[in-house]
Amino acid sequence: GCTHNCLECHNPETHDFKAGYSVSLDSVKEQIRNLEYQDGVTFSGGDPMMQIEALEELARFVKENGMNVWCYTGFTFEEILELAKSNKHYLYACF
Repeated sequence: GCTHNCLECHNPETHDFKAGYSVSLDSVKEQIRNLEYQDGVTFSGGDPMMQIEALEELARFVKENGMNVWCYTGFTFEEILELAKSNKHYLYACF
């Protein structure tokens, strides 16, 4: 889900937190593990920062498997730094 409602969002169907379906982290990790010819993973919206603990775990997993990480978010860099003051996960997931 996402609460930003950015103008001209390219993924507005992902805003509703009650829509979609759940997937286990283990399932996502298995899909990442089985990728061929990929050198990275991109997280996009809804806003990945809305599930920060899962994002951090997956980002670490991706990096541990030698791939790069990109993350598209509606938060500004300054907002992420402010969030880092109260929740260390934001800082780890973004850098």
